[in-house]
Amino acid sequence: SAIRYVAQTDRIAPARMIAVGDDVNDLPMIRGAGLGVAMPGAPETVRAEADRVAEGGLAKFLHDLLAGA
Repeated sequence: SAIRYVAQTDRIAPARMIAVGDDVNDLPMIRGAGLGVAMPGAPETVRAEADRVAEGGLAKFLHDLLAGA
């Protein structure tokens, strides 16, 4: 519901959003975003459903993402 709320409030398509989570309660958010990211320490079920895993931490992941990696 958070993804939908932000999408409606800020007029951003969920497909253009990134959601980062580290536990099973984050799965709906990860599934609802255009790019769902799991933290490395997340349970396997979360990592399996995410589009990417932030290996090396979130800062490195974002740096690499912005660099086109």
